[in-house]
Amino acid sequence: AEEFVKEQPNTLFCYGNHDLSYPWKALESGYSSYASWLVIDRLKRLVECFPEKNAAYIHRIDNTLFSHGGLVDSFVRGHFGHEPKMNLDDLLAHINQMGRSDMWVNDSPIWARPQYGSMRLYPSDMFQVVGHTPVEEPLLEENLLTLDNFSTYWNGHPIGNEKFVWVDTVDNTFSVVE
Repeated sequence: AEEFVKEQPNTLFCYGNHDLSYPWKALESGYSSYASWLVIDRLKRLVECFPEKNAAYIHRIDNTLFSHGGLVDSFVRGHFGHEPKMNLDDLLAHINQMGRSDMWVNDSPIWARPQYGSMRLYPSDMFQVVGHTPVEEPLLEENLLTLDNFSTYWNGHPIGNEKFVWVDTVDNTFSVVE
């Protein structure tokens, strides 16, 4: 991953719950105290390869938001009120500065699971691309595309089809690369 980022410096990285569980010492499924020092070291080395602000909780490219779990209405209202007084880019910048106490909650961009209508997206009219919830193949629901088709079962067998997906951030469309 470090070599890829060095060759492709415009790469963006979205932190997820499993990444942050180690530096934040927040135990969860899959956490290995035995490997903690190694994971923290490798994550730090990887993040240092990115240009400033390319490793964040949430990114916006054109008309599309990218995050591990999704930006949902309840998280925004809980931190910024019912009608946020800032534009979306400022709101995202603020979220990307938050720490463990704000982010280690069920509706944060590292934990949310808005699939199947379980949480309202924010803003409701913006297309979002997320991972976090394993799917067999890309799952498109209205303004939400879930792409965690590379997760594995406990034994290492793939859950999803492991296909690469190309997202058009202007037209909010996607295609599977064969």
